Amino acid sequence: MKFTITTLFALILLMPVFANAQSLVDLQAATNKIRQKEQELNTREQELNAREQRLNVLEQDLIAREDRLKALRAEIDTRLVDLNNAQAGDLDSLTQLYLSTSPKQSAAVFVKMDVAKVASLIRKIPAKEAGRLMNEMIKLDVDFTAKLTDELYGKTTTLEDINKAAK
Repeated sequence: MKFTITTLFALILLMPVFANAQSLVDLQAATNKIRQKEQELNTREQELNAREQRLNVLEQDLIAREDRLKALRAEIDTRLVDLNNAQAGDLDSLTQLYLSTSPKQSAAVFVKMDVAKVASLIRKIPAKEAGRLMNEMIKLDVDFTAKLTDELYGKTTTLEDINKAAK
């Protein structure tokens, strides 16, 4: 192939056009990639916004539940105080009832009751009366009286300890 000067000159003149054409193709490819990335980012942003909205709804639900739990806790605390006050009043009434009966009659009832409840009653009774009750309970049920003494004094009690306490 023979290249003439005019052909060579034409090639030199057209070379920037070919180079510009390649640059244009590269530029369009880059623009397409940028648009694609921008669309991906927009899609991701929408997904994140939707997720954030769901999280906000869940957060509001948790806050509402926490508020309901706090209200329930306050109500339970109030009722517990009321119950404790009522029980204390009941305990005082029971103490007076058992003090008005003979130690033998009270002991007969006590040995059939819960040890912790009897211990609560005994703690409210004057020591002299409590000693008489313990003496009567020992005659009826030694094991119960030992458990009661353990409840009252927090130690393992022997029969000898009970006899000493009853005197």
